[in-house]
Amino acid sequence: MKSPDDCVEVLRPLKPDKRKLLLFAVNDNDSARAGGTHWSLLVYSRDEGTFFNFDSLSDFNTSNARKIFTTLKNLLNCPFGNFKHERSAQQTNSYDCGIYLLVNAENVCNNFLLRRRVQDTPIASLGSINAKRQEILSIIDEINSN
Repeated sequence: MKSPDDCVEVLRPLKPDKRKLLLFAVNDNDSARAGGTHWSLLVYSRDEGTFFNFDSLSDFNTSNARKIFTTLKNLLNCPFGNFKHERSAQQTNSYDCGIYLLVNAENVCNNFLLRRRVQDTPIASLGSINAKRQEILSIIDEINSN
């Protein structure tokens, strides 16, 4: 998004202030142009009043996640919302951030359904990350064969 106003314009029709859980894919590109090298997950839990940052490269994308947090906390009517860096499985290469983001998002949603909270979401296992990669590759293969 080019500016905080763009973010508000895109989200407002979705009534984000009424949602219990919101997930955002955060890119490390500060420019409005395409690009970037890393993706992480930012999750807002209304009941916990907290934005949780899940980053598979430690705190690499924290500054970009904080920018989104700053923009969204007023839009979501939580001006005193907290920002918390949550534990996350860590990638060991420079190209798996997308898979980690997807698995983290799935884990957060499953944890929220079970426990009604985001904090202390279990860390994804390497097995679940590899399984998600295979699942996506299978979907791509199926699409290509049709």
